[in-house]
Amino acid sequence: TLGQAQQISRFAALMHTEGCGNSTEPEFIDTMLGYLSHPMAATCLLLEHGCEKTHNDFWRQRLREEGLDPEQFGWASVQMDGGIKRTLAAIKAWFTVDCAKLTEPREVTSGFKNVRIGMMTEGKVDEQTAISLAAITKQIAAAGGTLIIPDDDPLTIDGTFIEALQIGRRERPTLAYAHQPAQPGLHLMANAGWQWLETLTGLGATGVELVLALASRRTRPSHPFIPVLRVSADAGNGDEVHEDIDLILRGSPQQRLNQLGVEISAVLSRTMKPKLSQKGDIGFQVTRGRFGVSL
Repeated sequence: TLGQAQQISRFAALMHTEGCGNSTEPEFIDTMLGYLSHPMAATCLLLEHGCEKTHNDFWRQRLREEGLDPEQFGWASVQMDGGIKRTLAAIKAWFTVDCAKLTEPREVTSGFKNVRIGMMTEGKVDEQTAISLAAITKQIAAAGGTLIIPDDDPLTIDGTFIEALQIGRRERPTLAYAHQPAQPGLHLMANAGWQWLETLTGLGATGVELVLALASRRTRPSHPFIPVLRVSADAGNGDEVHEDIDLILRGSPQQRLNQLGVEISAVLSRTMKPKLSQKGDIGFQVTRGRFGVSL
Protein backbone atom coordinates (compact mmCIF):
# COMPACT_ATOMS: atom_id res chain seq x y z
CA THR A 1 0.00 0.00 0.00
CA LEU A 2 1.25 3.46 -0.91
CA GLY A 3 3.15 5.04 1.99
CA GLN A 4 2.68 2.08 4.32
CA ALA A 5 6.41 1.34 4.60
CA GLN A 6 6.99 4.94 5.69
CA GLN A 7 4.13 4.70 8.24
CA ILE A 8 2.05 7.40 6.58
CA SER A 9 -1.23 7.25 8.47
CA ARG A 10 -3.47 8.64 5.75
CA PHE A 11 -3.77 10.67 2.57
CA ALA A 12 -6.03 13.71 2.95
CA ALA A 13 -7.57 15.71 0.10
CA LEU A 14 -8.31 19.26 1.24
CA MET A 15 -11.21 19.98 -1.09
CA HIS A 16 -12.42 23.58 -1.10
CA THR A 17 -14.77 25.96 -2.90
CA GLU A 18 -12.19 28.54 -4.02
CA GLY A 19 -11.69 27.44 -7.62
CA CYS A 20 -12.51 29.16 -10.90
CA GLY A 21 -13.63 32.74 -10.51
CA ASN A 22 -12.57 33.16 -6.90
CA SER A 23 -10.76 36.21 -5.64
CA THR A 24 -7.28 35.84 -4.20
CA GLU A 25 -8.29 36.76 -0.65
CA PRO A 26 -5.49 36.58 1.94
CA GLU A 27 -7.51 34.17 4.10
CA PHE A 28 -7.53 31.59 1.29
CA ILE A 29 -3.86 32.06 0.42
CA ASP A 30 -2.72 31.93 4.05
CA THR A 31 -4.83 28.83 4.71
CA MET A 32 -3.33 26.93 1.81
CA LEU A 33 0.23 28.00 2.64
CA GLY A 34 -0.36 26.92 6.24
CA TYR A 35 -1.32 23.41 5.19
CA LEU A 36 1.46 23.12 2.61
CA SER A 37 3.97 23.76 5.41
CA HIS A 38 2.11 21.88 8.14
CA PRO A 39 4.39 19.76 10.38
CA MET A 40 2.05 16.77 10.05
CA ALA A 41 2.14 16.79 6.24
CA ALA A 42 4.95 14.50 5.11
CA THR A 43 4.37 15.11 1.41
CA CYS A 44 2.07 17.45 -0.53
CA LEU A 45 0.77 17.78 -4.08
CA LEU A 46 -1.19 20.68 -5.57
CA LEU A 47 -3.88 19.92 -8.13
CA GLU A 48 -5.25 22.56 -10.49
CA HIS A 49 -8.03 22.38 -13.02
CA GLY A 50 -6.12 24.79 -15.19
CA CYS A 51 -8.30 27.88 -15.53
CA GLU A 52 -8.48 29.18 -11.96
CA LYS A 53 -6.79 32.41 -10.82
CA THR A 54 -4.81 30.53 -8.19
CA HIS A 55 -3.24 28.13 -10.68
CA ASN A 56 -0.09 26.14 -10.03
CA ASP A 57 2.27 28.90 -11.17
CA PHE A 58 0.55 31.24 -8.73
CA TRP A 59 1.32 28.83 -5.88
CA ARG A 60 4.91 28.29 -7.04
CA GLN A 61 5.50 32.01 -6.73
CA ARG A 62 3.84 32.22 -3.32
CA LEU A 63 5.90 29.30 -2.03
CA ARG A 64 9.09 31.03 -3.13
CA GLU A 65 7.99 34.19 -1.34
CA GLU A 66 7.54 32.14 1.84
CA GLY A 67 11.03 30.68 1.50
CA LEU A 68 9.74 27.25 0.45
CA ASP A 69 11.09 25.28 -2.49
CA PRO A 70 8.39 24.47 -5.09
CA GLU A 71 10.41 21.45 -6.17
CA GLN A 72 9.62 19.81 -2.83
CA PHE A 73 5.96 19.62 -3.82
CA GLY A 74 4.03 17.67 -6.40
CA TRP A 75 2.09 19.38 -9.21
CA ALA A 76 -0.80 18.12 -11.30
CA SER A 77 -3.21 19.72 -13.78
CA VAL A 78 -6.42 18.25 -15.17
CA GLN A 79 -6.09 20.24 -18.38
CA MET A 80 -2.33 19.98 -18.95
CA ASP A 81 -2.12 16.31 -17.96
CA GLY A 82 -4.84 15.33 -20.41
CA GLY A 83 -7.97 14.72 -18.37
CA ILE A 84 -8.98 13.19 -15.06
CA LYS A 85 -7.85 9.61 -15.72
CA ARG A 86 -4.33 10.61 -16.77
CA THR A 87 -4.11 13.12 -13.94
CA LEU A 88 -4.98 10.49 -11.33
CA ALA A 89 -2.30 8.21 -12.76
CA ALA A 90 0.25 11.04 -12.63
CA ILE A 91 -0.67 11.84 -9.02
CA LYS A 92 -0.24 8.22 -7.96
CA ALA A 93 3.10 7.98 -9.76
CA TRP A 94 4.40 11.13 -8.08
CA PHE A 95 3.39 10.01 -4.59
CA THR A 96 4.93 6.59 -5.20
CA VAL A 97 8.31 8.17 -5.93
CA ASP A 98 8.10 10.85 -3.25
CA CYS A 99 6.96 8.52 -0.46
CA ALA A 100 9.89 6.21 -1.21
CA LYS A 101 12.24 9.10 -0.31
CA LEU A 102 10.81 9.43 3.19
CA THR A 103 12.59 7.94 6.15
CA GLU A 104 10.73 5.80 8.66
CA PRO A 105 9.59 7.94 11.60
CA ARG A 106 11.16 7.32 15.00
CA GLU A 107 9.04 7.34 18.14
CA VAL A 108 10.30 9.56 20.96
CA THR A 109 9.09 10.38 24.45
CA SER A 110 8.32 14.05 24.93
CA GLY A 111 6.49 16.39 27.25
CA PHE A 112 4.34 19.43 26.51
CA LYS A 113 7.41 21.34 25.29
CA ASN A 114 7.04 20.01 21.76
CA VAL A 115 3.26 20.05 21.39
CA ARG A 116 1.13 22.43 19.33
CA ILE A 117 -2.52 22.39 20.38
CA GLY A 118 -5.56 24.37 19.27
CA MET A 119 -8.53 24.99 21.57
CA MET A 120 -12.15 25.79 20.68
CA THR A 121 -15.29 26.03 22.77
CA GLU A 122 -19.00 26.43 22.20
CA GLY A 123 -21.29 28.51 24.37
CA LYS A 124 -20.88 29.15 28.08
CA VAL A 125 -18.15 27.28 29.92
CA ASP A 126 -18.86 26.18 33.50
CA GLU A 127 -16.50 27.38 36.22
CA GLN A 128 -14.91 24.00 37.02
CA THR A 129 -14.12 23.37 33.37
CA ALA A 130 -12.83 26.92 32.81
CA ILE A 131 -10.37 26.46 35.69
CA SER A 132 -9.14 23.14 34.27
CA LEU A 133 -8.77 24.57 30.74
CA ALA A 134 -6.79 27.51 32.11
CA ALA A 135 -4.59 25.08 34.04
CA ILE A 136 -3.81 22.92 30.99
CA THR A 137 -3.08 26.12 29.04
CA LYS A 138 -0.63 27.23 31.73
CA GLN A 139 1.06 23.81 31.77
CA ILE A 140 1.58 23.76 28.02
CA ALA A 141 2.85 27.35 27.82
CA ALA A 142 5.13 26.94 30.86
CA ALA A 143 6.66 23.80 29.36
CA GLY A 144 7.49 25.67 26.15
CA GLY A 145 4.66 24.28 24.07
CA THR A 146 2.15 26.16 21.93
CA LEU A 147 -1.59 26.62 22.47
CA ILE A 148 -3.73 28.61 20.04
CA ILE A 149 -7.25 29.91 20.68
CA PRO A 150 -9.44 31.89 18.22
CA ASP A 151 -9.69 35.49 19.40
CA ASP A 152 -13.51 35.43 19.43
CA ASP A 153 -13.80 32.14 21.31
CA PRO A 154 -16.12 32.24 24.38
CA LEU A 155 -13.09 31.52 26.55
CA THR A 156 -11.64 34.95 25.71
CA ILE A 157 -14.47 36.65 27.61
CA ASP A 158 -14.90 34.01 30.31
CA GLY A 159 -14.09 35.70 33.62
CA THR A 160 -12.79 32.57 35.33
CA PHE A 161 -10.54 31.60 32.43
CA ILE A 162 -8.99 35.00 31.76
CA GLU A 163 -8.52 35.73 35.46
CA ALA A 164 -6.67 32.44 35.94
CA LEU A 165 -4.38 33.31 33.03
CA GLN A 166 -4.13 36.99 33.99
CA ILE A 167 -5.09 38.23 30.54
CA GLY A 168 -7.62 40.87 29.52
CA ARG A 169 -11.01 40.39 27.91
CA ARG A 170 -10.77 40.16 24.14
CA GLU A 171 -7.00 40.65 24.04
CA ARG A 172 -5.59 41.72 20.69
CA PRO A 173 -4.68 38.73 18.49
CA THR A 174 -1.05 37.66 18.52
CA LEU A 175 -1.49 35.62 15.35
CA ALA A 176 -3.15 36.34 12.00
CA TYR A 177 -5.77 33.91 10.73
CA ALA A 178 -4.16 30.63 9.54
CA HIS A 179 -0.62 31.84 10.31
CA GLN A 180 1.89 29.67 12.11
CA PRO A 181 3.47 31.22 15.23
CA ALA A 182 7.16 32.05 15.24
CA GLN A 183 7.37 31.63 19.02
CA PRO A 184 5.76 29.09 21.39
CA GLY A 185 3.34 29.99 24.18
CA LEU A 186 -0.30 31.04 24.29
CA HIS A 187 -1.56 32.72 21.10
CA LEU A 188 -4.88 34.25 20.09
CA MET A 189 -5.60 33.75 16.39
CA ALA A 190 -7.54 36.48 14.61
CA ASN A 191 -10.63 34.64 13.44
CA ALA A 192 -11.80 35.63 9.96
CA GLY A 193 -14.84 33.35 9.87
CA TRP A 194 -18.16 32.97 11.63
CA GLN A 195 -18.69 29.25 11.44
CA TRP A 196 -17.25 26.35 13.43
CA LEU A 197 -15.82 24.65 10.34
CA GLU A 198 -14.20 27.83 9.01
CA THR A 199 -12.60 28.43 12.41
CA LEU A 200 -11.39 24.83 12.61
CA THR A 201 -9.91 25.08 9.11
CA GLY A 202 -8.00 28.25 10.00
CA LEU A 203 -6.88 26.85 13.34
CA GLY A 204 -5.55 23.72 11.63
CA ALA A 205 -3.45 25.81 9.25
CA THR A 206 -1.52 27.27 12.21
CA GLY A 207 0.37 23.98 12.50
CA VAL A 208 -1.45 22.46 15.48
CA GLU A 209 -1.32 18.67 15.80
CA LEU A 210 -4.42 18.37 17.98
CA VAL A 211 -7.54 20.46 18.54
CA LEU A 212 -9.17 20.31 21.97
CA ALA A 213 -12.83 21.15 21.43
CA LEU A 214 -15.24 21.76 24.30
CA ALA A 215 -18.38 20.78 22.46
CA SER A 216 -22.10 21.12 22.90
CA ARG A 217 -24.42 18.20 22.36
CA ARG A 218 -24.53 18.91 18.64
CA THR A 219 -22.23 16.99 16.33
CA ARG A 220 -19.59 19.13 14.66
CA PRO A 221 -17.38 17.89 11.82
CA SER A 222 -13.83 16.88 12.61
CA HIS A 223 -10.73 17.73 10.58
CA PRO A 224 -9.45 15.72 7.55
CA PHE A 225 -6.14 14.87 9.24
CA ILE A 226 -5.74 16.76 12.53
CA PRO A 227 -7.38 14.88 15.43
CA VAL A 228 -10.16 16.79 17.19
CA LEU A 229 -10.68 15.69 20.79
CA ARG A 230 -14.30 16.47 21.64
CA VAL A 231 -14.81 17.16 25.32
CA SER A 232 -17.96 17.90 27.28
CA ALA A 233 -18.58 18.73 30.92
CA ASP A 234 -20.86 16.65 33.12
CA ALA A 235 -23.69 18.98 34.06
CA GLY A 236 -24.70 16.62 36.86
CA ASN A 237 -28.36 16.80 35.89
CA GLY A 238 -28.66 13.48 34.09
CA ASP A 239 -28.75 15.05 30.62
CA GLU A 240 -27.71 12.69 27.89
CA VAL A 241 -24.33 13.42 26.30
CA HIS A 242 -23.88 12.89 22.59
CA GLU A 243 -22.28 9.58 21.63
CA ASP A 244 -19.56 11.36 19.63
CA ILE A 245 -18.06 12.98 22.75
CA ASP A 246 -14.61 11.54 23.52
CA LEU A 247 -14.30 12.69 27.11
CA ILE A 248 -16.80 13.78 29.75
CA LEU A 249 -15.11 15.95 32.37
CA ARG A 250 -16.16 15.14 35.94
CA GLY A 251 -15.09 16.07 39.44
CA SER A 252 -12.93 18.90 40.74
CA PRO A 253 -10.83 21.19 38.49
CA GLN A 254 -7.73 19.14 39.37
CA GLN A 255 -9.47 15.90 38.45
CA ARG A 256 -10.63 17.43 35.17
CA LEU A 257 -7.10 18.66 34.49
CA ASN A 258 -5.78 15.14 35.02
CA GLN A 259 -8.45 13.73 32.68
CA LEU A 260 -7.48 16.22 29.98
CA GLY A 261 -3.80 15.37 30.33
CA VAL A 262 -4.42 11.65 29.97
CA GLU A 263 -6.61 12.03 26.87
CA ILE A 264 -4.33 14.57 25.17
CA SER A 265 -1.35 12.28 25.73
CA ALA A 266 -3.27 9.30 24.36
CA VAL A 267 -4.21 11.11 21.15
CA LEU A 268 -0.74 12.53 20.57
CA SER A 269 0.87 9.14 21.18
CA ARG A 270 -1.64 7.57 18.73
CA THR A 271 -3.00 5.10 21.27
CA MET A 272 -6.43 6.72 21.03
CA LYS A 273 -8.27 7.97 17.94
CA PRO A 274 -11.14 10.44 18.42
CA LYS A 275 -14.58 9.07 17.58
CA LEU A 276 -15.38 11.41 14.69
CA SER A 277 -12.03 10.60 13.06
CA GLN A 278 -12.94 6.93 13.28
CA LYS A 279 -16.30 7.61 11.61
CA GLY A 280 -14.83 9.81 8.89
CA ASP A 281 -17.17 12.67 9.86
CA ILE A 282 -14.89 15.44 8.60
CA GLY A 283 -15.10 18.81 6.93
CA PHE A 284 -12.95 21.56 5.44
CA GLN A 285 -14.18 25.04 4.57
CA VAL A 286 -12.10 28.05 3.57
CA THR A 287 -13.54 31.29 4.94
CA ARG A 288 -14.23 34.31 2.74
CA GLY A 289 -13.83 36.62 5.69
CA ARG A 290 -16.38 38.52 7.75
CA PHE A 291 -17.67 40.43 4.74
CA GLY A 292 -17.24 37.83 1.98
CA VAL A 293 -20.21 36.67 -0.09
CA SER A 294 -20.94 33.82 -2.46
CA LEU A 295 -22.55 34.67 -5.80
